Amino acid sequence: METILDVREKVEFDKEHIEGSINLPLSSINQNGAAILKGLKPGNITIMCRSGMRAKMALDTIQSMDFADHKFSVYSGGIIKWKSQGRATIKKPLCETFNVNRQVHLVALIILLTGLLGQQYLSPLKFLPYLVCFGLALDAFTGFCPMRFFLKFAPWNKQ
Repeated sequence: METILDVREKVEFDKEHIEGSINLPLSSINQNGAAILKGLKPGNITIMCRSGMRAKMALDTIQSMDFADHKFSVYSGGIIKWKSQGRATIKKPLCETFNVNRQVHLVALIILLTGLLGQQYLSPLKFLPYLVCFGLALDAFTGFCPMRFFLKFAPWNKQ
């Protein structure tokens, strides 16, 4: 059985990947590549990315390292082609990859936009941008974000 080395970024890999594949992002291949590749069994290693472009760059980098007991190849077309051939992948639900910090940013954006529109049309909503600014400042100075605290209890964030 050959090893699949996925060189997409961790966020992409976490959203969807091939079962049993190993993630080594192209952006960290120079720092972590040698250590991870030394831990792999000698044999065939297929390098995978989204469409094949990053895998080719990764192959160039890996070939400059000394791994004579491994045979590297690029899976042309990447995970896009893999899925188009009807092959299985593991997908995480959106709520697992859309972490609480990203949810905080989205909610802050919605509140700010509502407040800005409210300034034009609904005067009681004028305070909303100030509320978000207060929450961001509190998070910056203390590490406590009230919105993150409440979003952790949202039903879609329950484990």
